[in-house]
Amino acid sequence: MKFAVLCVLFGCSLAMRQQAVAVSGRLMCGNKPAEGVKVKLWDEDDARSAKSEVPYPRLVHFLRRRCETSVRHGSAEFGDDFRQGGERSALNAYFLAQTLAYLSIMKVKIMKYAILLILFGCTLAMRQQAVAVSGRLICGNQPAAGVKVKLWDEDDGPDPDDVLDEGYTDSNGNFHLKGSERELTNIDPVFKVYHDCDDGIKPGQRKVKFRIPDSYISSGGVAKRVFDMGVLNLETIFPKEERDLL
Repeated sequence: MKFAVLCVLFGCSLAMRQQAVAVSGRLMCGNKPAEGVKVKLWDEDDARSAKSEVPYPRLVHFLRRRCETSVRHGSAEFGDDFRQGGERSALNAYFLAQTLAYLSIMKVKIMKYAILLILFGCTLAMRQQAVAVSGRLICGNQPAAGVKVKLWDEDDGPDPDDVLDEGYTDSNGNFHLKGSERELTNIDPVFKVYHDCDDGIKPGQRKVKFRIPDSYISSGGVAKRVFDMGVLNLETIFPKEERDLL
């Protein structure tokens, strides 16, 4: 591990290229030469230089004399074409800096539009999918009437589970649920039953769930096939049975 770190540091040292830049020009205060003005050539590191292979040099000049009764300071920025001996006037450099600032603003706007386009594309990619389930519930040899049933779309990620449809069995224990949801991937439909069949006086209700095969998931808002659960006897002790205390 130490050897790998040393190799990385050695590679970074070799990557540190020596570079040179030069600038010249003439400063005026109104119609008079601006003599005695302090000027400096800096290599400033900012967010842009972090993305570029070469830092952006910046010329900073300070007017330490009275020009129009005020003390001023300012800066002008240079692009890559000023390196290796390139020379231009400070005025041209100022306009170049203004152009770079404008391009930076345009870049931000373009990024915003790009993000909007990406979000729009993700919205289009959210496919609407539908599923339906039906069957009959009994408790022993009697219809399980008034039993609460729900059709869920279970999500493994941070997105909460969605109720696609819910209802109660009729007097004969029959039920029919259907619903649809928009997801990037296939939905995970689950049929859940909440009942008190053969439950005694325990708190809450027995809760059992059944996963619906993917082959019964249809594209669009209406299910093209209905998954028939058949007749379920709720006296059965189902594996991984839970209790609903709400």
